[in-house]
Formats: sequence, structure tokens, C-alpha cells
Amino acid sequence: MEDDKRSCSNCEKQEKLGFPHADLKLISSIPESSIYRCECCGAFWIHDGEDGWENLDFDTLWGLAC
Repeated sequence: MEDDKRSCSNCEKQEKLGFPHADLKLISSIPESSIYRCECCGAFWIHDGEDGWENLDFDTLWGLAC
């Protein structure tokens, strides 16, 4: 089965940006990190002050929630 990871053009360059792109909406703040979801493509992102931006798959996001 082919990986159907969705990504919009803004998310494709998010890791290089120092700020959330316009379609990213904050959905959760946890100590030292913030989780965002892209309203355009549905991708999840986490921003951490030390590591910067990281694209999250749903399983990783679910693990953070539990």
C-alpha cells in the first residue's frame, strides 16, 4: 500500500520557517512544545524550542495524547 501522506505547498517548506505558516492553527500547548494542525492539508506539526519544527504522523500524535 502506498503512503498517502498529504502535504500542501506551505507544509512542504514548514521545517525551514521560524514561525507557523498561515494555515497552521494551534491545537495544543504542552510544556515547552506546541502542536499545530494545517487547515489546508490536515498535517500535524509540533514546535519545540530546541528541535524546531517536526511533522507528526497520527500514531505519534496519539502517543503524545495518551
